[in-house]
Formats: sequence, C-alpha cells, structure tokens
Amino acid sequence: MLEWNNFILQDGYVAYEKKGISHNPKRIIILVHGMCTHGRSIGEIGRFLSKDTALFTFDLPGHGHSQGRRGDVSDRELIILLVDKLIEHAKRKYEDAEITLMGHSFGGAIVLEYLQRGSHRMLIDKYLSCSPWIRLVHKDNPITYFLSKIVGKIMPRITINTGVDEGWKKDYRKKNDLDEKKKEILELKHGKISLGGLTKAAKFGRQFQRGKVAYDEHALKKPLLVLYGKDDELCSYEACKNAFYIYEFRNSSFIGLDNHVHLIFTTKDKITTEGEVAKSATKAMVKVLEYIEEA
Repeated sequence: MLEWNNFILQDGYVAYEKKGISHNPKRIIILVHGMCTHGRSIGEIGRFLSKDTALFTFDLPGHGHSQGRRGDVSDRELIILLVDKLIEHAKRKYEDAEITLMGHSFGGAIVLEYLQRGSHRMLIDKYLSCSPWIRLVHKDNPITYFLSKIVGKIMPRITINTGVDEGWKKDYRKKNDLDEKKKEILELKHGKISLGGLTKAAKFGRQFQRGKVAYDEHALKKPLLVLYGKDDELCSYEACKNAFYIYEFRNSSFIGLDNHVHLIFTTKDKITTEGEVAKSATKAMVKVLEYIEEA
C-alpha cells in the first residue's frame, strides 16, 4: 500500500486517502474511527487491502488534526455531515467503485445511524460496523447518567477524561524506542470525551437496544455486517447482539469472535496499545476482507 495522502474535507477538518497501485479502484472503504484516537490508527488495515481498493478516512471533530476542543463530539449532525462530504469526495474521484461504509466503536454506531438517516445512503453498497458503541460493559448509574445528561445539555462541550489513554501514555513514555509513524499515532491519541458526545452516544445506544431506530425498507435490505469481539472489555457484545436481532434486517450478519477484544483486529492474548492492527491478519481481519471484497 502507498502512503496516506491528506486533504481538507471541510474547513478545519482533515481527511486521508490510501490506495493500492490501481489507478481505478473497484472498491472504496469509508472509515469512521472511534473515540480518543484518529482516522489513520485503525486505518492501518489498509496494508491488508488489495490493489483494487481505496481507503478514505477522516479525523472526527476534536481528534487527530481536525479542529475542535479535544474529545468534543457533541455535534453529531456535524459528524454525519462530514461522512456525507467524504462519500461525495470519494464518489467524484472513483465514480464506478463500490462503497463500503465502515466504522469502529463510536464510529461503528455512526455507521448504524447513517444506515438510518444518512443523506447519501443510496450511494452506499455495504455497511460494516465493528464493535459498535451500543452500551458500555459497565452500565451507567441511572443517577450519574441523569446528571451528566442535564449538564451535557447545558454545557455539551465540557470534556471529561475517560482513562482509556493510560496504556497509551505508558507506550508514549517509551516513544524513543518507536519509529516515527508509531510516535505520531501515540501523540494524537487522548482520553477525553465531551459530555454532549457521551450523552448523545448513550441516547442512540438506548434507542437501538429498544428497537426504536426507525430503519426504512431501503435500510433493512442493505448488506450489513456487525462484527464483535466476545471478549470486548469496553462495549457490550451481548447488548449489541440482542438488539441486532430486534430488527428485521434482510441481508445482514452478526458475527461474534472468540478471544477478540474491543480493538477488534487484536486478539486477547496480543493486546497492543499502539493503535496498530496485528502484524498478520486475525479472524476479524479475514472476515472484514472477505466481506468487502466479495462480489
């Protein structure tokens, strides 16, 4: 695979493209990353893709090189709009290519939401949601959730530290032993999320669990793969699986993988905190490649 080419998606928001040697790719992946990281971290799956596939991603607001208070994803409409813009850009560049919209964690939930109400849903051929944030493993205390919801409405851009960056900080302290690419991956990571972003993510998750997300006939017929690690330590595999089967998706699969964790391309016995996928393809990676590249 070639190096990343970056471009401005919209004023202040940075996007990236990575493709094989083909000048006319047959397939496009639009990738939405998760909280506290950035587009190019999980986007390293690009090195496993075929020469006929182009990968596009972007940094969420408040993440990577995009503008905004660090960790502030309170404007969910803006995120949907940025997905729209990236789809438009990719389609203009490779008009005849098939598009898969893929997301991980927070981004996995965005994929499920885009399936319901995205402006360019008709341009998407397949949906792929990895470890979607539907419910956290540790349930919110109702009182804490209520208070954060109230404060989140009043001051949605206030951020809190989730603590998920503790492992990354340990690696960062050893950064002199890392190459430049790994250093950059670590430097762009953080542990923050805005209260508005947290409450809106929880709200969509609760709606999805209750069967309240209003998928129309077009959405129910679209190819959809939800991929989850059964040993996910952050988001609830069981909650997502139970909710998935509430909906009458016609052309979909929910696959749970033994020994896989929240970083879906990493197995439980080989957890890394550098934001990279495994050196060799895990079962999750094989499933993703098969799904994306099948006719």
